[in-house]
Amino acid sequence: MKKESIDFGTATAMEIRHGAQSSIVPLESEVIFTFENGLPAFEDCKEFIFVMEKQLEPFLVMQSLNQEDLSFVCIDPFIITDDYTVKINEGIMETLEVEDRHDILIMTVVTVDPDMTKTTANLVGPIILNMKTNKGMQVILDDINPEYVRYNVWDGATAQEEREDSCAG
Repeated sequence: MKKESIDFGTATAMEIRHGAQSSIVPLESEVIFTFENGLPAFEDCKEFIFVMEKQLEPFLVMQSLNQEDLSFVCIDPFIITDDYTVKINEGIMETLEVEDRHDILIMTVVTVDPDMTKTTANLVGPIILNMKTNKGMQVILDDINPEYVRYNVWDGATAQEEREDSCAG
């Protein structure tokens, strides 16, 4: 079933501002990220928005605009590990129209477990976003530790916090 295109005159999205309550605002095309080839197993889903809510920090939700019941919980991988490196090849840089590496944001998909200490992130398949062009792509890294497929978010965040505390003290 093909969904109708978005009417930006009437559509809404959640706007998040640091230190302020969330509010519903008109959905503008500037906040939509386009994934030219969709995502693995969801190739027909090409448009996503990222919803951030204060009570879910540091997580955010990657919501499909093509399939309303499809969303992914994501996290910035660099806040849960400092051992993580993402090498983006030139083909991906061209596809995403990246002119400056500082325009890239990397997110990873999280599998939430009812026991939060068992929540994991897939560091092998990061989401690469060009914040200037609003193009995105999920890539599969081939030069990464296989245990990063299910990297424990809780353990990683705790270790990061302990490192920061020892550096500050």
